Amino acid sequence: MNAIDTNAGGWEKSELRQKMNSGKIWNLMPSDFQPKVKSVKKLTNNVSGTDKDAAVTATTDKLFLLSYSEIVPTSYWASSYPWTSSEGSQYEAFKGKVTNNDNTNSAIAIGDRWWERSVTPDYSTAFLNVLGNGNPTSCDHATFSRCVCPVWCF
Repeated sequence: MNAIDTNAGGWEKSELRQKMNSGKIWNLMPSDFQPKVKSVKKLTNNVSGTDKDAAVTATTDKLFLLSYSEIVPTSYWASSYPWTSSEGSQYEAFKGKVTNNDNTNSAIAIGDRWWERSVTPDYSTAFLNVLGNGNPTSCDHATFSRCVCPVWCF
């Protein structure tokens, strides 16, 4: 996500977001794919994980990562960190398939960890990721290498 261990500025200020929307990752996309991609507004806690009452704000992205609330039906941290329920609604593709907000889900298990765009609640150095077994509540330092599963809209 970042070259230094911080989630300050969230997804909006992350180095990975820059690479996905105009840098290294965007440039890996086929030239006939790029003009078909529509920019979309994505809601995210773009403050940090330590702010319990952080307001989510919108970013405009061509390629983006899924947020925790776009994957799960309810937030594991909703009572302590209300913003974890406000980064978008669970996508239709996951309804009835991803039912555990803090446990394994075969529908999103790819055998390795993959980044979410959500900062980790209660930490200033980490972002959420999905474990290889499909558990969406894992977290790692912003400097760790994890799989990137880009999402886009046509």
